[in-house]
Amino acid sequence: MKKRVFVIKKRLWKDEDLIGFETADVLVVKNTTPDVQIILSRTAGIITEINNLLCHAAIISRENGIPLIMGQEKITSKLETGDFIEVDFSKKIWKKF
Repeated sequence: MKKRVFVIKKRLWKDEDLIGFETADVLVVKNTTPDVQIILSRTAGIITEINNLLCHAAIISRENGIPLIMGQEKITSKLETGDFIEVDFSKKIWKKF
């Protein structure tokens, strides 16, 4: 499926960093924290640089049925907000358009 991405390059981020975020966007981040849980439930999917089955993004994904791809090294450097990607969360692959 083709999706627009919203990229946050900071390691620690807050709700105010989400200005311009749209519900259908795939959130691309280094990692997530519990204080941004509300926005995570409104995203079309999450792609993170962190790869850990016990990380916050993995837990939220499992609990809420949100598609997730983890362990994408330096993805926040490879994509910019507004880019479109072809993503298959079931196969854990993505490609930039």
